[in-house]
Formats: sequence, C-alpha cells, structure tokens
Amino acid sequence: MRAVFVLATLAGLAAFPAAAAAPEPLTSLETRGPDLPPVGHSLFDHAMAVRSGGGWVLDVPWPFEALVERIGSHLGPAHREPMKRVLHPIGRSLHRNAAAPQYFRYPRAVGAVDTDPKAAPGVSGLMLKDRLYVGYQPLSDVLEVVSYNEAAGRFEYQVVSDYRAGGTPRVGYADRGLCLACHHNQAAIYAEQPWAETNNSNFIAALLLDEADEFYGIPARVPFDVPELFDDSTDRATYFAAYQRAWNEGCAAAGGPAEAIACRRDGLVSALRYRLTARYQLADPGDGVRARFGRALMRGWRARWPDGVAVLDSDIADFDPLARAGYGAGRSALETGLVERIDWTPPPALHFNGALEPLHERPPRAVWRVPRPFAGTAPVEPSWIDAVVAGLGDFLAPVDIARLDAHLAGAAAGVRRYAAACRVTRAADAVDFRCTEAPGGLRLAGLARIAADGTAGGIIGRVRADSAAPGGLELTDGALRREGGGWRLGFGLRDTVTGLGARLADGSAVRRVDIVWSDGAAGTATVTAAGDFARLAAAVDRLAAATAAGESDALAALPFRRVAVLRPLFADLGLDPVDWCCLDSAHLPPPVHADDL
Repeated sequence: MRAVFVLATLAGLAAFPAAAAAPEPLTSLETRGPDLPPVGHSLFDHAMAVRSGGGWVLDVPWPFEALVERIGSHLGPAHREPMKRVLHPIGRSLHRNAAAPQYFRYPRAVGAVDTDPKAAPGVSGLMLKDRLYVGYQPLSDVLEVVSYNEAAGRFEYQVVSDYRAGGTPRVGYADRGLCLACHHNQAAIYAEQPWAETNNSNFIAALLLDEADEFYGIPARVPFDVPELFDDSTDRATYFAAYQRAWNEGCAAAGGPAEAIACRRDGLVSALRYRLTARYQLADPGDGVRARFGRALMRGWRARWPDGVAVLDSDIADFDPLARAGYGAGRSALETGLVERIDWTPPPALHFNGALEPLHERPPRAVWRVPRPFAGTAPVEPSWIDAVVAGLGDFLAPVDIARLDAHLAGAAAGVRRYAAACRVTRAADAVDFRCTEAPGGLRLAGLARIAADGTAGGIIGRVRADSAAPGGLELTDGALRREGGGWRLGFGLRDTVTGLGARLADGSAVRRVDIVWSDGAAGTATVTAAGDFARLAAAVDRLAAATAAGESDALAALPFRRVAVLRPLFADLGLDPVDWCCLDSAHLPPPVHADDL
C-alpha cells in the first residue's frame, strides 16, 4: 500500500507546473537601440518647434519659467498646474554636484507633465501626459529632457546645452546607454515617498526659504501631492514599453502574419471600447473580441517569453539628506529660527551607495508571465492582459475619444431597447428608483432631484446590460411629467468624469432612459441604446484588411501609434479632418547627437 501511495503521490506532483526560470528583463542595455531616433522625433522637439524663415527650428525658451509656459500652452485644464514641478537641492542626477556647496541657493528643478492635451478645433494636440519630463540645474547651463517618440514607440533622452541667459540653446540626443543605466524600462524614474530630498519636506523647505521664496517659478515649499503626482506619472510611464512589446512582439508570436494582425485588431477594438465606456469595460461583453485578444496574447507571450518578463521598478529608494542633522521629529520646520537649529554642513561632493544610488539594480515591480496550467486544465488569463488593454487605450487622448463618441452618437445606428421592473419612491423633490431584471439584463439605481419646473438631475449608480458596465453617470435633459394616471421620468446619461455619453458593456450608446410608474404601483424602465460601436469595429476590420494587403502599416509589426490607427479610422468613418501630431516629423530639423553640438 505504501508503494502504491508513493507512486500516486509522484503522479500527482507531475501534474503541477515546474518552477519558472528567471524572467527576462523588459528592457536592457542590449536592447536600448541607437542614441538618435530610428524614426521620428521626440515630443519635446515637436513642442519646441516654431516656424522661422519658411522652415522650422527648435526654439527652447529661457528662462525655465518661459519653458514651462510654452509646454503649458499645449495642455488642457489641470489639477494645480499642467506640469508638476519639484525642487531637489540635494538630488541624485548626473548634475548632483554642480551647485556644491551652495545646494540650497541653486536647487535642481524637475518637472513632469501629467495633463491631457488641450482640446482645440481641427487639431489633435500634443499628447504630453506621462510623456515629457525635464530637469534643470542652473549652474550646469544644461536642461535634461526625457520625452516620448510616438513614431518609434520609445522614450528619447536629450540635453539642451547653453541653456542660460544670453545663450543659444541647442537640442541634442544623449548617450542612451548612459541614461538607461539608471532609467530602467527605458522610461522616467523618481524616488518613492515620502520624497524627503524634495521641497515637500518641511526641513528642506526651511533651508530653501533661507535663500528665497521661490526658484525658477517654483515655491520653496510644495504640498505633498505635487511629488506624489510626479511619482504617479513615472509609475504609469514605466509600463509603456511593456504595452508596446505586447502589441508588437506578443501578437507577432501568436501565429503567422494573419494571426498577428487579428490579435492587434482585437486589441484595438477592446482598447477603443474601454475608452468609449469611460474606462470601465475590460471584460468581454459577449462578442468574443476581448476573449480572442486574451487568448492570442497569452499564446504569443508564452511562445516569446516562456519564463515571463520582469518590469523593473521605476522608484528609487527615498533619501533623507538631513537624516543626521539633529532636527527633532514632529517639530514644524517652519517655526521661527528652525533653520539655525539644523546642524547641517554641506558636503563638498555627493556620493551614494547601495539602494540610494540610481545605478543600483532594483527588483521587479511586476512579472508578466502566462501561468503554466495544471495538467488537463485550461490556462488562466493573467491580470496583466487587462493592463495591456487599458494601456493601449490610454495611448489615445481624451480629445480623440470625445470626437469619436460625438460622431458615433450622432449617426444612425440600429436601436435596441432593454426593459426592467422598477421600485419607485416619489418624494416632493426627488424620485428614488431601483430597477432590476433577472437574470442578467439591465439594472438601474439612482436618485433624481426634481426642480420646481419638473426638470430632473442627479446621479445613476449603475447601468448594466449584457455584462458589467459603467457607473457614476449624470442625468442630462431630465424631466418629470404626468402621463395618464401615472408619471414618466425621462433622461439621458453621461459619465461624470469624462463627459462622454453613457455606453453599455458592448459599446452601444445609451440614447435615453424612461421610467414609467403609477402612483402606489411598480414601474418599468426602458433603456434605448444605439449599436453605433459596431460601426467603429467594422472600420477596424477594414483597417486590418488594409494592413494585410500592404496598404497600411497601422496593425503591422510596429509600435502602437496613436496617429497611425486613428487617422485612417477617422477618414473611414467620415469625421472632419484633423491636423495630426506627432507621427510625421519631416518638417523638423534632423536629429543631432549631443556630442556634435
């Protein structure tokens, strides 16, 4: 019996997957690519380009405040400011010793764009959000820039030399290998909280205030959420390379050329649906598109990276430069006289060891792998597949999605109606409704506020049909009126955050909601939806066919490019022409290496 038991146990162990080998790094120095862009230009180049003498030149404004203003001119409304700016008097950049020993008189400034493009008629705008970062140390006369290249699908590393009063700023591309030694995932990096080396720290701010109230337009002290938003931006950007590898190589390894195009087709449809439903719809709504994309990407990922891909951490360890200065914990650094009580002597040079040095190897933030299934079972889809759909969707700007939403909603489309039984409670100035239909189907829950003239407003908690669907929807054009012996409450819906019209899980636009009930009786809700998303999906099908025929490269084995996919889709659907940026860059001066400036 014991022998039988042992054999059975060994057979059971064989059903378990073997331990995975070390995953491949998402990026490495070996995959860094050339210093100059292989194609296209950085978004910084596009932002700095101005017409001059019948052509275009790169004009980088000085001082730093003017540069921030130029960048801000491309951006829409923002929380606090379009570019989040922080001071690092004792930082860890390559210019860490440029101001020694006057670190607090000449602090280094950094800025991150976390704001969407400005919406303007006829133009696409520059999508700089999470794609443009700058560093400025005045005593080095150099501006450091990390910005995205939409044509190449990668971040570029640049320096602006002679950046000073009376200087002639010149833009060059830096030694990529030198930059990527610290910039893992070929993106931007930042310290983890509490950001003790920044002017968010009361103690750092106190020493800065001893020199000036502000530096280069940046207050000597900034609130906690400014470096936090900066850090959030770099955290999002660190996954860009992963999304691009999934789109390009992951789909390419899913099968032959036809399977690769089909994979990208399904990925694009899923990403568009995710954005048009105000970033709610990630699950498959029943048409199989999202499910096919997941299966194809898992197949390709397992073939290309059987042991997974390690997304390295973009956060470097926090550093407190005043840790040994003897200041008391819990005391306000802005109290009168505190500066004098900080016993801190500036070092002649800054050196960092171990985890405090940005060159230090950091552990993975995440490992993307396809789990090996148990014997006889289907593989379980990993959660990062959803992250890829969302990441591809977020390569599209809100102005792009708003234009698609408005155009699709205004066109004729097949109309469907969903009904649900309701429990309605009417008060003098409000209507509370809870509508459900079992099984599945439609669900509505909300409270409509009724004005004296019968107009209605309020928030819908949930709308559900066919699958999971949006929540947090605002009533529009709402009205309550008598109808026969009962009441009718009618309204439209739009997302409270994006302003987009409400859509069901399959992407269909909600045209109208009508709730009808009699006094003291149950009611019925009817949701009228238009299947306009099907028009967009059909246009993506035609784009896939054009790619297969060699007439387009939108879904070819190239990076995911906002303009490459949207420009043909807009034309196919009959949207008004848009001046697109920033895929085409033939009008810009040729890229120059920093060593040649």
